[in-house]
Order: sequence, then structure tokens, then C-alpha cells
Amino acid sequence: MRALLRSALLVSVLGVPVLAACGGSSDDADGGPGAAGGAGGAAGGGANATGGVAGGGAAGAAGGGGAGAEDAGSAGAGSAGAGSAGAGGALPAPSAAPACPPGVTKVTELGQLTDVDRDNGAVVPELGVVPDGGSLPADPLANGPFAIDEQPVDWPRPPGEGGTLPGTIYAPKLDGTAASGGPFPLVLVMPGFGATYPDYAKYSRQIASHGFVVLGLNTAEGAITAGAADHEQEARRAIAAMGWMLSQGPLASRIDATKIAMAGHSKGGKVAFWAAALDVRVDLVIGWDPSNAGGPPCFIDPAGCNANPVAPNCNTPGSGVLHLMHAETFIVGVRPDTMNPEAAHNALNFYRGAPGPATYLQAKGSHAGFAAGGLAGALGDEKLQALALRATTGHLLRRFRGVAVAAGYLPGGQSFDPDALLLEAPRTK
Repeated sequence: MRALLRSALLVSVLGVPVLAACGGSSDDADGGPGAAGGAGGAAGGGANATGGVAGGGAAGAAGGGGAGAEDAGSAGAGSAGAGSAGAGGALPAPSAAPACPPGVTKVTELGQLTDVDRDNGAVVPELGVVPDGGSLPADPLANGPFAIDEQPVDWPRPPGEGGTLPGTIYAPKLDGTAASGGPFPLVLVMPGFGATYPDYAKYSRQIASHGFVVLGLNTAEGAITAGAADHEQEARRAIAAMGWMLSQGPLASRIDATKIAMAGHSKGGKVAFWAAALDVRVDLVIGWDPSNAGGPPCFIDPAGCNANPVAPNCNTPGSGVLHLMHAETFIVGVRPDTMNPEAAHNALNFYRGAPGPATYLQAKGSHAGFAAGGLAGALGDEKLQALALRATTGHLLRRFRGVAVAAGYLPGGQSFDPDALLLEAPRTK
């Protein structure tokens, strides 16, 4: 029944008949068959279950939990193996970085940015850590010490567009329960394609409870838009919302304008990275499996699926704007599956193209699993959301609030991944 529900929802979300490609997803069964095509790879470049990633119809990994091929540009059979380690176990080292196939123009890889390069004056602080067995703070996944208020708002579009778009501000209350009135760091949270910002209220409330002002917002007219996507326009709308929050919004006086993060799932992650490339005020970009697609998957829209790339895309040589960023990158990604099947659009390409410092966590799960509410939320994966929230909140606390987080609750720590979703040790640069 759950599989049938997922299939029906995929049709509703994408607005096209894709039942034939929805036999399963990466969280349906370890080592079981994935999308249509049986125990091998998904037809047309989808993904099988956690057995491995398929590319261009190539077979996925044999056996339960094996890690699949990661090459961003070429298809390949996944390798059989034990998959992710159990809670507290040693994780395998990250596999080789993806690269374009021979004969394809490569996109220049970027190295570490220095403080001199950051023309917004942002300096990456020493991140606080306390050893296990010391004075352990609460798990970052737990609700923080602040009670929160929620305030629906209509924020103005960029000049020239006219009108407003909806959002909700989540912020610590000023009723005696908050330790202070701020200023607090600002986090913008943007939805994936087929979803709206209330579908990620779980993320926004959790982050706000730890001492952040969060704006959940839609950057498009609706969950599903007709015609070609204009992700640059959406990025400029996100920048307009950020500017409004800092200067005219109802909590402008309680926001620390030197500590700004943009976060998003799927298309929302892509928009967050694009906005950071356009505006140096963004200090940190958080991507929950960001997608580099220009619209629906290539089996639906072969002409437009590679349009408007933000990250490097081997199908569009010389592409990407991430080299313009002056922000840190933090990504939780999963392997390609039926909802985001193209290796060239996978989240790993954002890490590949982003300047350092950058962190990438490779998790087991489905692309749609990050959504926590609404229609898309019926495909959600609570364990994957818990991993993403623990990682996100812990990093925000260290990065922006100087809160020392116990080593066990950091990626790779003994208490970080009780469900054994991480497939490899974190990538960092």
C-alpha cells in the first residue's frame, strides 16, 4: 500500500505519468529492486534501492546496502559491499571525486577560499567542540531552549516585479523565555519543486528554537509552475526577502546581519546556492540534496532538464556560478533516484564546484525523503530528516552561535547517526 501511495504521489507531484518508473525508492528496502527495471539499475538513469546507483540503464550494485557508482558524468555498475556502518562503527573513506568522462570539457575545480578572498569580511570562526565524556550539551536534534513565535508575512518581490510572496517568520519569543532579544542569526528556508515552505516547518521551528530567526518562504508562484523554470529570478527573490528581513521586516532589529544562511531542499537548495553566488552577504549555504536540474527529469523534459546550471554539469561544459560564492557550503545528499535520477544533477556536484570550506554528507535515503509535510511529505523519511536536522542544527550552532557541540553529535560521531544512514565518512575541503 505504501508503495502504491508513493507511485500515485509521484504522478501528482510531477504532473506526468511516471508510474512505470516508480517501482521503489532508495528507502523502500535494502538491496531490493529499485525503480522499474528490477534488481538492476532503474531504466533511463534512475536508481535502484540502496544496492547502488544506476546510470543510463547500467546495473546497480548487487547485494544489500552496497555503495553505488558516484561518477557525475558516466554510468557505471555499483560495487557490492556492506554499505554504511552501524551506529558507532567506522565509516568507509569517501570514494574518488566525480569527474566528467574523457572528451568532455571539464569545469575547473575550486580550492579553499581565504579570508582575504571573502570581500564581505566574513571570517570562518574556530568551531567549538567538546570531547565525548565531557560536559555534553543537548543533542542538536532536540528542541532548543527558546520558545518560538510564528508570524505569517507577505514580503515584497524585487524591484520591477511588483507584488508580494508569502512566508512565515519563526523566531525566539520575547516573553521572558528567551535568554535575550538577540540579535540572532538569520536563516532562510526554501522548498523543493512540488512543495511549499510550510512543508519544511519542522526544520524552521527546530532551528528557531536554538536561537535563530528563520524565514520560510516560497520563491515561486506555486508548488508546481508551468513553463520553463527561472531559477535565477527565484534566487533574486530570495535576496529581496533577505534584504527585507534585514531592513524592513518586523524583526529587523533582532537580526545579526553578519550571520546569514540560506537553506533549501532540491530546487530550493539550488536557489540558495544561486543567491549566494549573487550576494556576498550570504555566509553559509545549506543544501538538503540540492538538485542542479533546470526543471523536471530528463526523461520528461530532455530539452530543458540541464538548463540554468548552478553547479558543474558534465552535460553543459563550462557551466556553473558557484565560483562566485563567498559562502561556506554544508550539504546532506543522497544518491540519484526516481525523483532526481540524473547523476549530472546530483547534490555531489554542488560540493564539487563550491569553494571551500565545504562539507558533504552522503546518506542513504530518497530525494523526496527530506520533505516533512504536505503532499511531498507523504514521501518523507523521518530518519533521514532527523539526520539532516541534527547535522544542520549542530553546524549552525557552532558556525554562528559559537556553541560547543559534543564530538559524538557531530558527523561521524558515535551518537550522530543511530540509524546508520551515512554511507561514507564526511567529505570536507
